Amino acid sequence: MEKERAQEVFEAGIQAEEAGDSHKALRLYEQASAIDPTAPHSRLRLASLLFDQGKWKDAIRIARQLTKRWPRVHLAYSVIARSYAELGRFD
Repeated sequence: MEKERAQEVFEAGIQAEEAGDSHKALRLYEQASAIDPTAPHSRLRLASLLFDQGKWKDAIRIARQLTKRWPRVHLAYSVIARSYAELGRFD
């Protein structure tokens, strides 16, 4: 039941993001992650949206959490690398 609810909230987040309501989308992605902490997709969307908003340090933080728990979620590494590049940190 929780997985289904988390998926509904996640999909509402996607709809909010597509409608241009990034604040609502962030809130919904966080809520979906809290409902089902075993699914990485909400956190990945959250990290990607934070990156798109220029909140690179927050994007790095969320993406690092992803890579620690789900090391095979390769897109999280991309978020980390692109965020560091935006911050001018290439070391």
